[in-house]
Amino acid sequence: LLKDGDRIAQRIIKGAASQLADTIYDAADGLEMREDKYALVGTGGIIRYSDLYWEHLCSRVHEFAPLFRPVRSDLPAVVGVVLSGFQDIPDINYRQVKARLFKTTRELLKTKTS
Repeated sequence: LLKDGDRIAQRIIKGAASQLADTIYDAADGLEMREDKYALVGTGGIIRYSDLYWEHLCSRVHEFAPLFRPVRSDLPAVVGVVLSGFQDIPDINYRQVKARLFKTTRELLKTKTS
């Protein structure tokens, strides 16, 4: 049974997710990528820890970009930035670099929180 405060909080969370979905729509539409396959990578606290937010966001994005594949990341967003830089380096084993980057980052995060 939800209390009134819970309903208000849920409305706020869903509203925030809808606003982000609107921004994603604008970007995807402007770049003409709504019909393409892309990973929709979510990072950050609200995405990592709020199923309500993430599920609402994915549902809204699926309405206009049905081929986007939601991926919830437990790694800091900067890892994606670093990884994208490796894509342009010639003669690199991208899959191997990606696996090592993810593994090393997770190990560093474990030691930081221990």
